[in-house]
Amino acid sequence: MIKSSLERMGPRKMRTIISTTGTSVSGGIPFEDKANAYRLALRSRLGKLKENTSSWERFLDESSAETKSFRALQLGGGDELYLLHTDTSEGQVCAEVVAELASEEFDVEARLRRIIGLQVKNSVVFRRQGINSLFAVLKDITGPIEHQQDHKVVLNITGGFKSVVPYVTLFGLLHRFDIAYIFEFSPALITLPPVPIHFDFERIGQAAEAIRQMQIHGVMQIEDFFRLIPGLPYAEKPFFESLLELEDDGNATLSAIAQQLLVASEEDRLTVLIGPHAKRSLDDAAGIARIQFLFMLHRVPDPLWRKSKYHRFEGTDLMVFKPGGTGQRMAAFIQGRNLHVAELYRDHETYERDLPGRRQSDYNRSDFELWIPPPDSEVLPETEEALYEKTLHEYEKRATNCEARLKDSESAWEAAQGEADALRVQCSELASERDRARSQESRLSEELSRLELMVASVQSELQLVRRPWWKRFILRKGRS
Repeated sequence: MIKSSLERMGPRKMRTIISTTGTSVSGGIPFEDKANAYRLALRSRLGKLKENTSSWERFLDESSAETKSFRALQLGGGDELYLLHTDTSEGQVCAEVVAELASEEFDVEARLRRIIGLQVKNSVVFRRQGINSLFAVLKDITGPIEHQQDHKVVLNITGGFKSVVPYVTLFGLLHRFDIAYIFEFSPALITLPPVPIHFDFERIGQAAEAIRQMQIHGVMQIEDFFRLIPGLPYAEKPFFESLLELEDDGNATLSAIAQQLLVASEEDRLTVLIGPHAKRSLDDAAGIARIQFLFMLHRVPDPLWRKSKYHRFEGTDLMVFKPGGTGQRMAAFIQGRNLHVAELYRDHETYERDLPGRRQSDYNRSDFELWIPPPDSEVLPETEEALYEKTLHEYEKRATNCEARLKDSESAWEAAQGEADALRVQCSELASERDRARSQESRLSEELSRLELMVASVQSELQLVRRPWWKRFILRKGRS
């Protein structure tokens, strides 16, 4: 019967049907912490039901909510079936029995997935662990096939705890999967087709850091969460409260919407390619500028970060990003699933002078290469808080170095001053010595002149003595 029904439908896409499962297959048989006995009781119930029902359709409809929906979905060969069950022994046994029915009645081998933390006894565990596990399993199943054109994903929310229905529905709407549901007292299958619902990343990007911190810590004080949203007006708080599951003690955890926001942001992540200009700037940078460059390269694949750090700049068709209250900037453009980092600027003056007039067409795509983070020795900051701490550490390091250099300079100055004072004393002594030498030189010059006169007089007398007596007599007579 199933075969003929499928044949009438003609060729169809391969389907992956993900079904939540509950305990309807038990028919109300209580679970008493004995899995094997419980499994046998459920099999016995189904055996008697099959003997006492008049048709195959009625047997499936009365066996469980899951098998009723399988019949309406026309489950059959070629379909993949996943059964999601709670984190309980009762849920696992029921899912195993439903899997046996799928194999026996529809010739489909089901795969069971246990959702850790999914139970009804502890609401805190349900919100903090169960929902996260649910989304992780859904993404694990659908991720490899989500974008395959010849493959269809159907989320069947007929069975299982009703508390998970809104979360699975939200996942389906955001990922544009078909959602199927069959009412308990109706044979009609309700199918919600894919609809174009998406996150307002530009608005939510304002809370990107708050969401990341909540993801890291798991639980936070509500006011601490809001303090991490820069410039948050009071009137906007209700919008961002949709990202939180509020608790009585003033704490909060991420809501299902925020969880899906993180999933969607991961899907919209881009691959970073770096151009020769930007690579040269990165290689030449040091200290705080290099830290900021690495942080931007590390975070720019994240759509939330891009939306919150986008900086409008006239005169260029490049996208400009700024990490915070600093002078560093990144100029880039997106092509397909790749983000091309064209320029990295160290300060306002440089990018305000260089960026106007630059166009995407100025850059040769073949010149860009995959950006690979630096080795482990150069730790990249994961959050704005880590960036602040690392930048502060770099400032303190530079301040310490400056202080040490200043002390060295002061010591050198004092030493130079001492040497200068000694040189001034020595110069004074030399000047005094020079003045004494000049005074002595003057006296010697006068003495020399006096001696020269004496020599001249002696020479004159000597000439007179050497003349004959008669010349001296005539000379004296002449004088008289």
